[in-house]
Amino acid sequence: MRRGKKEQEKDKKCNTDRAILDDLLDQYLDCRNA
Repeated sequence: MRRGKKEQEKDKKCNTDRAILDDLLDQYLDCRNA
């Protein structure tokens, strides 16, 4: 079953947001450990 374009766009945004949050978390942990 093919997914609609809207769902794909939403997934893309969620994945991007997730990547940004993971990146920020890494930076935060680096600061704490420094």
